[in-house]
Amino acid sequence: MSYVSVCLECKSNFTKRSMKDTNSYCNNCWSSRAKRINKQNIYNRTKQKDESLEEARTRLLEEDIKDLKHIFDTYIKTMGETMKEEMAITIGKAITDVIDKAYINIEKNVEEHVSSEFDKLNVRFTTQLAILNTRMFRLDTEINLLVKNFASIIKKNRLKGLEVFTKYLKQRSKKNDDT
Repeated sequence: MSYVSVCLECKSNFTKRSMKDTNSYCNNCWSSRAKRINKQNIYNRTKQKDESLEEARTRLLEEDIKDLKHIFDTYIKTMGETMKEEMAITIGKAITDVIDKAYINIEKNVEEHVSSEFDKLNVRFTTQLAILNTRMFRLDTEINLLVKNFASIIKKNRLKGLEVFTKYLKQRSKKNDDT
């Protein structure tokens, strides 16, 4: 009696000999799979016809050494690449840290310079404002005195007071022009 099953590799239908058969591969796939398994398994390797047992062992060891060398070389290449990438990342981080510190230092220096220059200009500006304020106060007091004097003069002599006031203003403007 035969049982139909689906091959795991080629997905084709094939007949099994019995239900106890655990192989789910058709005859074509099973033979190629067995060859691959034998190549991978070192214990299933056999010696060649002309070799002695020692020669077969050395040949198998040489093949294993070649495989290990190939694995080691690929590992070193990948490690070299990853090391280069890690070094590039660490160097990049170090460079950005240095740039950030330099930027902070430059910013502090600029702020100090600007603040010192601003303080100097602020002192000059406040002194000029103080001078102008005192001058305005003096002018205000003089004008108030002139207005009082003018009012008293007008009361005494209305026409004569206007002429006197204009003469006084002319004299005052000449003094300001000279200084």
